[in-house]
Amino acid sequence: MILESISYVFHSISCPKYLKKLGLLQDLIAIDSRAKRLAKYWKEHYENSQDLIKKQFPNKGKKLVVFGAGLINDLPLDYLANNFDEVKLYDIFFLQETVNEIKVYPNVDFIEEDITGTLKELVYIVENYQGEDKVHAINDLKYRFLKDFQDFDADAVISLNLLSQLNLPAKKILDEDLSYSDLYASYIINHLDFLKSFKDNGRNLLLISDTEKYVCDLSEREKERDSSIEDIDPVNQGFKELKTWDWQLAPMGELHKDYSLGLTVKAFV
Repeated sequence: MILESISYVFHSISCPKYLKKLGLLQDLIAIDSRAKRLAKYWKEHYENSQDLIKKQFPNKGKKLVVFGAGLINDLPLDYLANNFDEVKLYDIFFLQETVNEIKVYPNVDFIEEDITGTLKELVYIVENYQGEDKVHAINDLKYRFLKDFQDFDADAVISLNLLSQLNLPAKKILDEDLSYSDLYASYIINHLDFLKSFKDNGRNLLLISDTEKYVCDLSEREKERDSSIEDIDPVNQGFKELKTWDWQLAPMGELHKDYSLGLTVKAFV
């Protein structure tokens, strides 16, 4: 906890205020800490992601764009830097340790951007609007998307373990108010539509995301399972399922002494 607190103070200097208000900086630092603590449990998931990316992009290309680069643990960055003339890594914020790893590669760049194009405005609405005005303003965000994206010329695109995370900041700041369920779903649908806009232009596309979360007891019996992407099936949105695996996100004792949390991860093209 001490190291996490030090990291938070350090990154607070450069982190936009609205991200801190959403708790995203704190969450990112906590994920980084958990990733290091649970490295042996997450190793298989990382390897599955990296191996699949290598298989999907075996040929040399000009420009690769990655959405949800995160801590880059699930990216075969050395392979991609050697296989593409230019690699662009997108996420809402990067920790300095990650930035240092990226800077090793002269043809790899990182871009800090809210790919939903909504979160800064959402914070403003929650803080400044009341009553029906607030409800209408929040619901209007369902129709927003990133209009001025600069890298539509990329010939290869990866959305990496991002899809299920897109609506979590909105759920958090809105206290998971079920009256905004359509808004939560829109984050998933809008991202899938955004990705399809690349495919429509002939780009090579790979989507990796957890689609379900499940809880197991001490006997490893499944007690509960739920969609992590608002019951939206990418196959019904025009994607083809490629591979499935399980990710032991939180082994017994990490979040609860009697239960573990796992994710079903799927890859789509």
